[in-house]
Amino acid sequence: MLKTKTTLLNFLNDLSGNTKKHSLNLLLAALLSSVFVIIAYAVFYGLYYLIISKTSFNTILAVRFTFLMFRYLVILILASIVQIATLKVFFDPQVTISNLFTGVKTHFWRFLGLSIIINILFFLFSLPIYVAIFLFAIQNYIFSLIALLIGILLMLLFAGYIIFSPFIMIEKQKKIYNSIRESMNMASDNIWGILAKIVILIAAMVALNYIFSLFITIPFVGQIIELAAIFVFYIIFIIYIYTIYQNLKSNA
Repeated sequence: MLKTKTTLLNFLNDLSGNTKKHSLNLLLAALLSSVFVIIAYAVFYGLYYLIISKTSFNTILAVRFTFLMFRYLVILILASIVQIATLKVFFDPQVTISNLFTGVKTHFWRFLGLSIIINILFFLFSLPIYVAIFLFAIQNYIFSLIALLIGILLMLLFAGYIIFSPFIMIEKQKKIYNSIRESMNMASDNIWGILAKIVILIAAMVALNYIFSLFITIPFVGQIIELAAIFVFYIIFIIYIYTIYQNLKSNA
């Protein structure tokens, strides 16, 4: 079958359609996930402060370091649960809460493994940025700028190639390696178009963040707006990437 390119106008039409179709279900899934995350965090920090209160001065640094490591793992676990629940809504808009929990249970370990691998790879691809910070600190500005640009390009390329692997894992029930490989194959012939759309998304997010920031300092109202912004950003991001994924599948 001859591949056809999706124009920007067609992409925006698909984005609008997906927003109308999925935004309400995504909002409900996000709210349910938020309640779960808040409860989990409350338990986690409750245990943390309980242990800290009973810890001697000599061992408090070791306890804090241990909890920092556990906190990172807890964030990965909670993020995996939220993402699985979100993606299940896309591929089964009529999913019930019980089926949602079943889906999370089915995909959890594979998805957590995928998340860990993506985080490790993301760190490796972002190393030039840390080098750029070091070079800037020693006032080597030219090489710092070069390292920064290389780091940004590597991270964008990494994101472009790997970003569909969670969708593939949930929709097609693939294993970690197969999800990553299929995502890279999908992106290989369309990488520059994908990167252009990601840059547009980043620009839109920055613009929205600036608009929201104008109201965050307002007492009481600002906190509500800040919370609403988190949900808006999350839903926009997921729908946007899903639309790119959907277009690539239809043009394959």
